[in-house]
Amino acid sequence: MTDFNTLRRDLRAARLSLTAAHRREFNRLITAHTLPLLQYTQHVAAYVACRGEFDPAAIIHALSAQQVYVPVVAGQDQALRFVAYQPGDALAPNVFGIAEPVSGQEIAPTELDRVLTPLLGFDEQGFRLGMAGGFYDRSFAFRHHHNGPPWLIGVAYEMQKIPLQTPRDWDVRLDAVVTETGVYRCNPKFPV
Repeated sequence: MTDFNTLRRDLRAARLSLTAAHRREFNRLITAHTLPLLQYTQHVAAYVACRGEFDPAAIIHALSAQQVYVPVVAGQDQALRFVAYQPGDALAPNVFGIAEPVSGQEIAPTELDRVLTPLLGFDEQGFRLGMAGGFYDRSFAFRHHHNGPPWLIGVAYEMQKIPLQTPRDWDVRLDAVVTETGVYRCNPKFPV
């Protein structure tokens, strides 16, 4: 049985150990691999990076023809709301210390076309190891009953790849994962 707490700790440490030069180069490559996956879409969700995550800022800047949304933790169930975001919008830390927009137009998760998801680890089948809060799994639980859209795209460094996992009942699989080495298609129906 996998010890997810130890795995999360090790993956966090590895991600933070990247040099600034490696991070810049990997971010450039991930951005180049990701942008073609976002063509012909209107509503794209991204996130504001923290704690060594891949930073999608260059992707957000490049998506001038699409509306970009970022997650905001809200409510007793701690589900994610997705709020319109443009670079330069006011941000404030949430209860976890993660920067979020202070205001903006909301969109339902079901109305998004593509969602860039942060993660700590991933396997080739689309199992996503997050921070253990379950926010993305709860917010996209409806994906258990239909096969996209929205299409869920994990973005990470190749060093975050983990051995194949046995998904738990509540896990929502990713349709693809993008790293500096290329794109893992985890769902054969994912339109590239």
